[in-house]
Amino acid sequence: MKHAFELTVALVFSVLVAKAQPSGTPLTPRQLTDSLELLMDRSDIPGIMLTIVKDDSTIFSGGLGVKDKGTNSQVDGSTLFRLGSITKSFVALGVLRLVEEGKFSLEDEVKALVPEIDFENSFEPEHPVRVKHLLSHTAGFDDMHLNEVYNTSDTVVYPLRKVLEQHKKTLKVRWQPGTRYAYSNPGWTVAGYLIEKYAEQPYDEFITETVLSPIGMKTSNFKSVPEGQAYSKGYDGTGNEVPFLPIYHRPAGAFNSNANDMARFLSFWINRGMVDSAQVFPSKVLDLMEAPAYTIANQAGLPVGYGLGNYTFDTQLPASFHGHDGGIDGFSSSYGYNSQYGIGYAISNNAGKGMGDLVNLIKQFLVQDISVARPATQALDVEAMKQYEGYYLFKASRNQIFAFIDRIFSTCEVTIDNDTLYLKQFMKDRFPVLPVANQGGEGYLFAGLKDYVPSHVFVPTDKGEPVLATAVVGNYLERVKYSSVLTKRLLLVVSLVMLVSSCFATLVWLIFAIRKSLAWQEFFRRMVPSLVVVGLIMIATGLFGTINKLSEAGEPNVNGWLIYLGGWIILFSAFLSTRFGIMNFKLGEKKAFSVYYILLAFSCVIVTLFLYDAGWMGLKVWEY
Repeated sequence: MKHAFELTVALVFSVLVAKAQPSGTPLTPRQLTDSLELLMDRSDIPGIMLTIVKDDSTIFSGGLGVKDKGTNSQVDGSTLFRLGSITKSFVALGVLRLVEEGKFSLEDEVKALVPEIDFENSFEPEHPVRVKHLLSHTAGFDDMHLNEVYNTSDTVVYPLRKVLEQHKKTLKVRWQPGTRYAYSNPGWTVAGYLIEKYAEQPYDEFITETVLSPIGMKTSNFKSVPEGQAYSKGYDGTGNEVPFLPIYHRPAGAFNSNANDMARFLSFWINRGMVDSAQVFPSKVLDLMEAPAYTIANQAGLPVGYGLGNYTFDTQLPASFHGHDGGIDGFSSSYGYNSQYGIGYAISNNAGKGMGDLVNLIKQFLVQDISVARPATQALDVEAMKQYEGYYLFKASRNQIFAFIDRIFSTCEVTIDNDTLYLKQFMKDRFPVLPVANQGGEGYLFAGLKDYVPSHVFVPTDKGEPVLATAVVGNYLERVKYSSVLTKRLLLVVSLVMLVSSCFATLVWLIFAIRKSLAWQEFFRRMVPSLVVVGLIMIATGLFGTINKLSEAGEPNVNGWLIYLGGWIILFSAFLSTRFGIMNFKLGEKKAFSVYYILLAFSCVIVTLFLYDAGWMGLKVWEY
């Protein structure tokens, strides 16, 4: 009887799971929307705007679910969603409109065009930041700091020049421009300002007149504070409504659109700039935007990556897509298309999550009838590739303050075994990549077993240093000594383990102190190393709190103070622990205890040095 009951429960559960998940690739538009609704229900997504184009015909343009949970109002083709970074595609078109008009060129130096914008480039004059670098995320700028995301005022929209003056710390070139990709929103504010200066009008007005209107995107806009019933409300991961907060870097992410307008935008791309029998943009401009050609990896032949406000992605689908993703509090968005096959999609949800599964399902639907051969592979040139064996470290951090994480964990080992080249990322199984003929550059191209286009390239820098770049946008890795990475990794892990052990030891010593078998003065001296753990918890708590409330990061608050004080507590603990460790030997403490305490003190110092090197020691988030 027991087994029968368990079998019944298992069967019921399997049925429920089957109903909760899409099964296979949707074959029809109705099956697609049904599958999307299942995913929405599973991920607690209230509503989505959706446009699907296939065979150059719009087969769906509208919405699923609700735009307002309070009123249960439905999403339709006219409902406006915040599209976040998809804004960049439109700003790029605005810049290229001015290029077409002869106002400046993509090769022009930004300093010469806008000398009033102050940014630091130690690679001048040989390697200046050019206009093309702004539009391809290859200038080397840092991304937005934690305190420069949201403008908490509901009314003030700061001029772009003022934004750049107030947040110029991000405008520091960290490596030679035009070598590697690192996503940087501030660079697009510079691009927006460039439009304003040479169009002699606000960037959003110029783009509306010269891009949106000719395409026929009648209701799309760049409002920072959307109002009215036409807009969907946004919700966070817990389902709570997210307020419409304006962002400082508006050209990077302040754009609102709907399914009907995005249908026209997709048609614009698929028909190579032709709209209603009128050539709105020369097709060569669109070709230029789509071509990833602005990093040493792309110049060496890697065919995927970031062009000018436009990604080329999807190595494991029979048709690669161009387009862009976007995210802003309460919303997650994406559009993609392939002109060759006349397919495309635009989607945004008002939950700010779950976009990956939705987009993957749409892409599978769009490419189901496409059949192409995978790239022809060839025998590995073992002698040529031996120079690229070794250990590689990620060297293109989006935010410099988080680079220390990449330096420890974002690694890849390259080995040759039985005439096959293998890659092994940190804490993952190694996998083979196969050599592919390179028609477009000097690098060595490789493809994974499931790839339809090359996904990896090996190329030397101008100094001859080996570089590995991958199809995952931004994955630029330089070869390093394995011993240096391993040493840092071991030191950090061992130090953290030691410090955690000090917390347990502190509890034991506390019991001894309460029982009066240990002097309270001695207890306080012994528990000092455990304060490092307290400081780390304070920093972690403050960081998570700051990320969850970026709108408050510009002012001193509890989260900011936790990060700031946590760093100083760690430094104070390291100093006292070192001093007390030396004292233990002088006082003739038991050898075992003295050695243990010295190890704790050493661990405190190691953690302090890591934090100092990473820029987290005494960090004032509100001033960063």
